[in-house]
Amino acid sequence: MADHHISVRTQRAPVLAGACLSLLLGLGVLQLLGAPLQLTVMILSVLAGILAVLAVNLVWKLSAHAAVASFFMIAMVMIFGWVGLVSAVVPLAVGWSRVRLGAHTTLQVLAGLTVGLLIGAGFMALMVY
Repeated sequence: MADHHISVRTQRAPVLAGACLSLLLGLGVLQLLGAPLQLTVMILSVLAGILAVLAVNLVWKLSAHAAVASFFMIAMVMIFGWVGLVSAVVPLAVGWSRVRLGAHTTLQVLAGLTVGLLIGAGFMALMVY
């Protein structure tokens, strides 16, 4: 592996596929243990996020860090209500740092934030239903 950021495009798919396999195995164990529906939906949302990042990152590099940070913010709003919006500082700080470190362009960070928000919105919709 070239580096811990997986900057070589051909190395991304195996790493993200391994993460998906790990999530599916964990989900299977949780189902055997009778995990609550909310936890199952959360893990399936994370899996959807990884698959979305994987699909995009096969051809372009979006910020997975930003995607996770914006999904985290949505989860905080789900848990704490509107006061959870205080956590909006997290995706903003993560996005800023990814650009500042030269790991991503602003557009790649915005794409990551958008993916995380879309997956988070789907998670919220499923949890409300």
